[in-house]
Amino acid sequence: MAADVGFQRLAALPRSERRAALATLVVGELREVLQMEPTEALPLDESFFDLGFTSLSLEEMKQRLEETLGCHIDAEVLFNHPTVADLLAHLESGPLSALFGGTDTRGSEPPVDDHEKSLVDDMMARLYQA
Repeated sequence: MAADVGFQRLAALPRSERRAALATLVVGELREVLQMEPTEALPLDESFFDLGFTSLSLEEMKQRLEETLGCHIDAEVLFNHPTVADLLAHLESGPLSALFGGTDTRGSEPPVDDHEKSLVDDMMARLYQA
């Protein structure tokens, strides 16, 4: 896979779709490293070691994600954020924060604060209730 193709794919998506796309991408990489079948469940809240990762396979996963996402992931993150859910949260708030934070990497989206996001979420909820 070409370096940072995952980052480019995420950046091309609307912000509202990026979180799910990142999860799909990361879980896909984890499944590859663990040689899991597509139908096997991969719990997001189990530790990497409980899922069957070793230190060596965690390093392989880290390298694959770095290449795919085009960002550096400190090895300590895998031990300090030992679940898939924790890793996703770290990626969103750290190395990939430009995709999930205030501005889009392409500069086409204005900053969105939490209050504005809440208002939009409320409006969308009301729209779909009608």
